[in-house]
Amino acid sequence: STSECVHEAVECEAPDACHTASCDPAVGCVYPVKECTASDACHQAYCDPGQGNVEGLGCQERPIACEAADACELASCDPVNGCQKTPVDCAYLEDACHTASCDPVEGCVVSPVECIADNACKEATCEDGYGCVQTDVTCEAKDACHGAACDEDDGCYSWELPCVAPDACHTAECDRFTGCEVSEIPC
Repeated sequence: STSECVHEAVECEAPDACHTASCDPAVGCVYPVKECTASDACHQAYCDPGQGNVEGLGCQERPIACEAADACELASCDPVNGCQKTPVDCAYLEDACHTASCDPVEGCVVSPVECIADNACKEATCEDGYGCVQTDVTCEAKDACHGAACDEDDGCYSWELPCVAPDACHTAECDRFTGCEVSEIPC
């Protein structure tokens, strides 16, 4: 009787869910690590090998957390390009009397528009819907014995009003409440 060699195939079994198993005729069983690939640029691939008696899940993925550098940046994830950062647009907070800017800590900050008068005889204010408007400054005399006016460079000023008697038979004096008063001189 003739004897023949019988070769039995070796079955290679992966040690966990993160390895594959194959047989290399030169060395026998080999266990290369599984290559896990994320489904898109917004996910990170990893492998769960399992632990103890808990069977591993193999290739898994978790979402990538895109973080903004500060309060003036928005972070989002694009499936093709991954994390994207765009500046915060504060313009929606602006109106005729307010500007908006972005502070890295506080985010959008609203500030009043600075209205500047053309000269010292104008007052500049901001009116909703219109923006900066100018009105004439009202200069008031300190009493009835003084006049008041405005100089474009220096603003309001006042002077003493002269009280003049109409003739030699009268005197004129200024009362701070009623102004010039003329009295007859008894002759």
